[in-house]
Amino acid sequence: MKSTNLENQRVKIINDIVLDLNSVQDTKNSYAIQRNIDFFKAIKTKTGYLNWLFNEAPKIDGSKILELTDFAIPRWNRQMHWELINLEKRRFPGLIRPLVNRILNIITSQNKPLIVAEFGSGGMEVVRQVITGLLDKNYKQKLTFVGIDLSDVVHQIAIKNLDELKKKNIIEIFKVEKLDKINLSSLVNRGNKQYNVILCKNDLFKLPESFSKYTFDIIFHSLFKHHFNEIDKKRLELISKEFGKIILEYDGYKSWPHIFLPHSITGWHDPVFLNATIFSDLRYYTKKEIKNNFKKNQIRFFRIGTYLLEKNINYKK
Repeated sequence: MKSTNLENQRVKIINDIVLDLNSVQDTKNSYAIQRNIDFFKAIKTKTGYLNWLFNEAPKIDGSKILELTDFAIPRWNRQMHWELINLEKRRFPGLIRPLVNRILNIITSQNKPLIVAEFGSGGMEVVRQVITGLLDKNYKQKLTFVGIDLSDVVHQIAIKNLDELKKKNIIEIFKVEKLDKINLSSLVNRGNKQYNVILCKNDLFKLPESFSKYTFDIIFHSLFKHHFNEIDKKRLELISKEFGKIILEYDGYKSWPHIFLPHSITGWHDPVFLNATIFSDLRYYTKKEIKNNFKKNQIRFFRIGTYLLEKNINYKK
């Protein structure tokens, strides 16, 4: 009976999603909308999903699709981000652990006050784990983390996700509509805690209007870049290079074995998260494409289906 109720609830969620997608008025992305509708109709049953996975997924143009959350429907956006945070918190598969470890290594090796920016910050689980790791190391320097994201929903999620650290008086959180170099400096100096977190809604591609070159000691983004089209991916690279001294790009690579097994299994119970997982997989570059695109940079690939690209800018103050 419990299994039947869960399955009925799952089908109801899928039907609600399809209704929401049918209501989206976006002729520019009609291909992406239809591919999403086809996907959600197929995943009502495991047989339907397997048929879609083997027969329809290989035909999809990864450069033209979007994920459900890219349509900015608040309830599905909220649901996906919480499910992602829950996955990121788990020791296995350790989804963001390679990025967290690298950030920790950079911060502790530099051992000085730093400003760290996360582009497309989402729920800021990476930042939460970095701060927790620094507490374990008894790190002493003052740090400022800047979360840049246009979504009110994800700012709300980030604040809730960081709430335990705030309650313990470990961090101070500032929320501003638009950050610039003047109020950034003011907040860095004003914060009374060792760890300050600033949430802002700046447009990444308009950062030159608000900041000077190399404002941020570290810029990173996690499972974020694949959301952009080819032109905006290049713009993101240029913006990162202009404002960050060290740049860490963490995302997934396309791998059919990962799609067929771990990613399908991980996401099956939640239709929203399954869509985010599988459609992300279809949008990723292959390992070969990543290597060809970034031959002169340090790239590491991980068995969980992710890569870490690091760019260290030759910065002179």
